Amino acid sequence: MKKTLIIISILLLALPILAITVIDKNTEHQLDIKDIAEAMEGLSTEIEKDGELQIRNWRGIKLQKILSIYDIKDFSSIRFTSADNYLVRLSKEDIISNDPLIAFYEDEKLLEGNNRLVSQQLSAMFWIQDIAIISTENAPSLSQPRVIYFAENILADMELITAPKPFIKAKGFYLRDVVAKIMPITDGEYQLIAKDGTSHYLDFAGFLQKAVLIKTDNGYNLQSPQMPGGMWIKNLAYIQKGEMAVIFRDKFQNFDEVKKLLNWQNIPQKLTVYTADGKEILPAIPDFNDEAWTKYLKMVW
Repeated sequence: MKKTLIIISILLLALPILAITVIDKNTEHQLDIKDIAEAMEGLSTEIEKDGELQIRNWRGIKLQKILSIYDIKDFSSIRFTSADNYLVRLSKEDIISNDPLIAFYEDEKLLEGNNRLVSQQLSAMFWIQDIAIISTENAPSLSQPRVIYFAENILADMELITAPKPFIKAKGFYLRDVVAKIMPITDGEYQLIAKDGTSHYLDFAGFLQKAVLIKTDNGYNLQSPQMPGGMWIKNLAYIQKGEMAVIFRDKFQNFDEVKKLLNWQNIPQKLTVYTADGKEILPAIPDFNDEAWTKYLKMVW
């Protein structure tokens, strides 16, 4: 018992000053070192990098323990925001299945970034560093859109911008100009999904107002000076706000692939498509390599 108290005392002295705010609904908590010292535990992760297996040993507190300390139970997801505005979300299911640790030590050394969320099962993009705010969310899950536009048709009528600020060595389109073509009000929350499944749910004013779709040989990357580089999305495939969505058709062979990427429960057997001359009813949805898609401006189901 005495040895345990000595270890805890050492940890209290050695830990950095915590600056993590935990927000649940309208209640704020400042994560107190005294609340977590006895709950600190270790976690080892194995990561293959450059053909070598790297084993890292972390020490910190499990996220679920933090939630337990403040009796936080009613939420659908947790949002983590770093001091430099990096943002990731984990659903309640992700937290339970992956059991992430908020680490303060790596291989017995204090982390330079103050803290880091780590989990063997989560990909590196979720390993957010220097967490400043942990907040609960109860946002409804994104439903299937009612209206879908096709990015290729929208961009065909727009002039490619050379050196869109601040990305002077690139060509592309400002996201605000793209969404303004189809949405009367651009403000709000947007779901952005890459072809590899990387997904962000972001506020337009806070993250996307200055975003640019950078043209590449493989499609478009979304980059924004309002977002840390680690949040930029490569090979953008899908954008949704409310009941409206934009699909980058060249990222998919057919709607079955769209359904799989977006976890839709089903796709309609027929839909209404609009062209410059009017509308058509499609009794069956053709594959995206059908030339007819080049004239369809949007679809409604």
